[in-house]
Amino acid sequence: YLSTSNETVFVNWPGTEIDTHSQEGVRKKLFQDYNCVPVFLQNELSVPFYKGFCHSILWPIFHSMEGSVDYMKLPNLYEDQNAYISANQ
Repeated sequence: YLSTSNETVFVNWPGTEIDTHSQEGVRKKLFQDYNCVPVFLQNELSVPFYKGFCHSILWPIFHSMEGSVDYMKLPNLYEDQNAYISANQ
């Protein structure tokens, strides 16, 4: 409903590291085909950002699955949270 009544632009990490030389082509293709603006992250940031904070902490909380929070990730919480903040700036 939302995308048929309004212009929607998706801003998202493509799920993998894209080398610098390929980023412009990937950016154009994703916007042209999917109205998507990719956010390119280096692996050093994407691992704690996605696998750490997003997947292990935020996803369970936002999906009412607090019992699924990966408490083994808590020792790295500060590092993972900083990666999340950096990725979203």
